[in-house]
Amino acid sequence: EEVIGRANAEAERIREEARSQGYDDGHQAGYQDGYQAGLNIAQKVIEQEKGNLEQANDDCLRFAREKEAEMRKFAVRLAEILVRKQLDIDASTVTSILAPVFMELEKPDEMIIVRANARYKEPLTNRMEKMHQEVPNLRYSVLEDEGLDPYTVKIESNESFITVDVKEDLEKFLKSLDEEKQNG
Repeated sequence: EEVIGRANAEAERIREEARSQGYDDGHQAGYQDGYQAGLNIAQKVIEQEKGNLEQANDDCLRFAREKEAEMRKFAVRLAEILVRKQLDIDASTVTSILAPVFMELEKPDEMIIVRANARYKEPLTNRMEKMHQEVPNLRYSVLEDEGLDPYTVKIESNESFITVDVKEDLEKFLKSLDEEKQNG
């Protein structure tokens, strides 16, 4: 009976050890399986979110391109309004706008004919007189042309014919910006 008792005790110890080892092994295997399943799910979520991020980025870029064109048109329209308002407030502003054109035409023995709205006759005549004092052989004529848009000036010389139109010139500027952007 003592042998049977010891054998039962030994069997119980072995059974307990096996159960404990099985529990530990099962726990470890379950942990590894769960960990691997979690990694697989996380990898799928990461891939999905990368795709979502790329899609959102593409949508944002497309939206920005669309809004950029609208903003440029708005800026040109705003600039046109501001220039026109400044011309309405102070007709002599026209000479500042035309300064680069006049500098090109400021040559001896040149005949310059300026056509503009009547409101610009005095400031344009004053500017042409100043040019005449600097370049004595320069000849000019400032003509009123009510057929022109109030924000358009035409300048003729021996060598060229130039039309300065606030809206048209701002639109050309916008077009040149767009071309630069496409080529740059």
